[in-house]
Amino acid sequence: MKYYRAILFFVFIMPIYASAQIQTAINVGSGLMYAGTKNMGTYYKPVIRPDVLASLFVPFSNTVSLQAGIGYTIKGFNTVQQQDFGNSKDIYTTKERLQYLSIPLLMSFKTFGTKNIAVYADGGMDYNFFIKGNLSYQYQTYHGEKLITDVGETYSIKGHVNSGKFSATHNSYDVNALDVAGRIQLRLVYKERYILTLYHEHSFYEMRSDPSDDSHGTLKLRSTGIMIGCRLF
Repeated sequence: MKYYRAILFFVFIMPIYASAQIQTAINVGSGLMYAGTKNMGTYYKPVIRPDVLASLFVPFSNTVSLQAGIGYTIKGFNTVQQQDFGNSKDIYTTKERLQYLSIPLLMSFKTFGTKNIAVYADGGMDYNFFIKGNLSYQYQTYHGEKLITDVGETYSIKGHVNSGKFSATHNSYDVNALDVAGRIQLRLVYKERYILTLYHEHSFYEMRSDPSDDSHGTLKLRSTGIMIGCRLF
């Protein structure tokens, strides 16, 4: 009889208890998007872009929970490269914007709590799936201070699932379709409803699908930002 009671508890009572404890929240904010580079001759400038995240919290105890969700973010950077030739110079600038659907999977730990305020430290992985992107390119030539040439173009960026590091069929500005990043964040929750989140993401993968133009360098996405949110249920 005891075995039947245990089975009934885990089959019927436990799911009801867990579903009653699950919380959802919506968060909006913006982040400083930039690139972590190594052995790259180009200067990469950070940009600020918006992001939104719907979160689901599944508690294991009063202090530990699993955080999952689905989000939308725009990542990217600007680049500047200059070549000097005595009295003349060439300036190459680009603006790269990448749209991602993100699925974070984090463990959350309550580190401090009072009647109205709770502080959580979260860490885990964020799986970013490339949606679409574009690269705006501008080339300018100066003789002294006089602008001689000013041309530009915009290209559509594609995402590729690579079986190897190099692929001759990809453009140099195309990206890997999946970007896996480590994510850490600090959350301040007020009255169990209002949320302030500080986060940092550090990509593990080379973002370029074909780095053969500069195979000695690496280019990985980074982001640091802030979000405000509200608990829904």
